[in-house]
Amino acid sequence: MAISPLSVYAEEQDSVIRILFTGNLRNHLDSTKQRDASTKELLSVGGYDRLYTTLQAETTESTLKIDMGNYSTGSGIYDCLYDSAESYTLLHKMGYDCVGTGERELAYGKDRFISMVSSTEEKPEVVASNLSGYDNISTIIEKGGKQFGIFSVISKTHALVLGEDVLENEKESAEKAIRELKDADYTICLYDGTLEEGKQLVEDVDGISLVLCAGEIDTTEKVEKVKD
Repeated sequence: MAISPLSVYAEEQDSVIRILFTGNLRNHLDSTKQRDASTKELLSVGGYDRLYTTLQAETTESTLKIDMGNYSTGSGIYDCLYDSAESYTLLHKMGYDCVGTGERELAYGKDRFISMVSSTEEKPEVVASNLSGYDNISTIIEKGGKQFGIFSVISKTHALVLGEDVLENEKESAEKAIRELKDADYTICLYDGTLEEGKQLVEDVDGISLVLCAGEIDTTEKVEKVKD
């Protein structure tokens, strides 16, 4: 679990808009023990209490808070709360503006996911652009006087597990979302796939300002410019 910051400079307003984003939280509400690779010291890491404290410390009025996906299943004991949408409620209380959808959200099937999302009003915007039968494919959120259009795409490689009828065409879904977000100043794609797949989507689809990839643990450590 890590929080990665990204700053967007709004020149005409002489202000900086900070984007805080997480990914692959996998419903790990509690901290866990992990041995440091260098010192071999056993450390306590993660946990939503630490996450909340860090978010509070790093948040300003011009901060956009996003989770890239793969947050609602993966911890075992807390997965029993899936249908009550507790993961969404917690993200909402921590001030998240928008969350993407990853293949782990669909661990119990597409229909159960859609039902779970619909079960609560206490949630951030939940976007899933190429999920068949899901209507909320994009959203626009205003921060620091700028309009951020956000959509979410799941890699077609996950269709092998999820089923061919669950995911719609990536490129066509992204283009549809971009059309919906035509009034946004910046367009962000939350992508559940590899860094290389995310870069290819930027090459194939015009109008994407930024792709955040949740499919690999270390993708938040890499920043690459793909197109001018």
